[in-house]
Amino acid sequence: MKLQGRKGKKKLEKAHIRLRINGEEAEVAFAPHKTLLEVLREDLRLTGTKHGCELGECGCCAVLVDGRPVLSCLALGVAMEGHEVTTVEGMAVGSSFILCNRRLPNSAQLSADIARQESC
Repeated sequence: MKLQGRKGKKKLEKAHIRLRINGEEAEVAFAPHKTLLEVLREDLRLTGTKHGCELGECGCCAVLVDGRPVLSCLALGVAMEGHEVTTVEGMAVGSSFILCNRRLPNSAQLSADIARQESC
């Protein structure tokens, strides 16, 4: 994924993907090495998903991908082509986040779900 730039310097080609973010179709271009967390925050300006440990241990970067919890710091953005991603912004009702507790599994269940995915 490298292209020759001016004066023989190499530059990275951008990845272009289409996905559904919080119920809306989106197309985004970004460096192919970026994590989903970086794409959400830096390229789509959805800053509700937080940086934490960036090791997949704390869970503060969790989003739903096709309805299943995923740690966005461990998922590559290019892997989200054609998927539906729901962030905390997508769980708001108006300006209220009251329903978040009903839509996200409790932290123990989230940890168990993620551990089960990693063991496969």
